[in-house]
Amino acid sequence: MNASDAPLVSVVIPCWNQGRYLAEAVDSALAQTWPELEVIVVNDGSDEAETLRLLKNFERPRTRLLHRENGGPSAALNTGVTAARGEFILPLNDDRLLPTYVEKALRVFQNHDDVRVVTCKARYFDAKTGPWELPAYTMRSLLRRNLLHVSSLYRRKDWERVGGYCEELPIRIDYDFWLSLLELGGRIHRIEEELFEYRKPQQRQKSLSKRSSRMMEAQAFARIRERHLKLYADHTDLLVEWLNEVDLQRVALLDNRLGSRIARFFKGLR
Repeated sequence: MNASDAPLVSVVIPCWNQGRYLAEAVDSALAQTWPELEVIVVNDGSDEAETLRLLKNFERPRTRLLHRENGGPSAALNTGVTAARGEFILPLNDDRLLPTYVEKALRVFQNHDDVRVVTCKARYFDAKTGPWELPAYTMRSLLRRNLLHVSSLYRRKDWERVGGYCEELPIRIDYDFWLSLLELGGRIHRIEEELFEYRKPQQRQKSLSKRSSRMMEAQAFARIRERHLKLYADHTDLLVEWLNEVDLQRVALLDNRLGSRIARFFKGLR
């Protein structure tokens, strides 16, 4: 792209009580080799003392800091994108971008008119390191599970066309958003190079039980499938595969339960 027609890219960073990671994330965005770039940090009603202290004096070039009442990640992202001036949007959490990511992603958009989203391979950092192995993208595989990390590049006008991120969903908002973009037509392109680093800190104490967490996941995926019935209706063979898998899982569960009961019976005899 020539300097005269170089599009502006807006990196949108929601922040809720993760202020200790903010400078690292912002600095990775500002270190991009693509010069036409702005950063928008959205404080989503943080109430942690350390985060509030850091935000009070936070300053970086080409960076704006917005404040809003806590509304969750979808609302924070929508606030940031609404304020963005860029033609392209790149969400970022408490992770890091490698310097050439934006430049290489924009080159894909320039060379392929049918691309709706550009993502890349990724690796872990912090407490865990090494490659983050995600399967290669296909539409069928994406309908089964999310194959894209949140820091994937897309056009702002497409965010407008789909109505932004769904604020009804407490989790899996990026997965829902990618499906919304694909309903516009086009495809996803993955750069086969590690250009994104996903933070894996030490395991924190979980506030939800494993059962509650699974229930929340199930409810989120049910809502996502309701919102994208047309995509799933176009792949009815995939639904048949799912039903067969569910039946096999039920049989395996019953076998395990029966085996456990028999084992307890013989243990009682002993």
